[in-house]
Amino acid sequence: MKHISVLYAIAIFIYLHILYSLLHKYLFMKSPEACRNIEDVRMSIDSIDQEIIGLLGKRFSYVKKIVEFKPRDKNSIIAKERRESVICSRRELAVKNGLDADIIEKIYRILIDYFIGEELTLISRNED
Repeated sequence: MKHISVLYAIAIFIYLHILYSLLHKYLFMKSPEACRNIEDVRMSIDSIDQEIIGLLGKRFSYVKKIVEFKPRDKNSIIAKERRESVICSRRELAVKNGLDADIIEKIYRILIDYFIGEELTLISRNED
């Protein structure tokens, strides 16, 4: 019975989180055309940044999970071919979205380097 209560509480929490996210997005974030002053623009940018950081946290959850499936050697963690493939595809996405591909590449190289460092830390902890 206690197990069901915990699952019910988790389900309610997830539902409320999704509801809050949707309300926040639709109540506070305006389209660029609908913004009437600098505060509207800043509030929308802040909302987008919140989503971006949330997505980076979600991405990190997958990075932590992938360690379970990779061989425990440094080359497998670094995965140079995969890294370059990701960079190439993100450059293409940047161009499709009207962004500077060089800037997006720099951002992703920093991001990937950070996550590789975290993966290496995780495997070194698991080996101890």
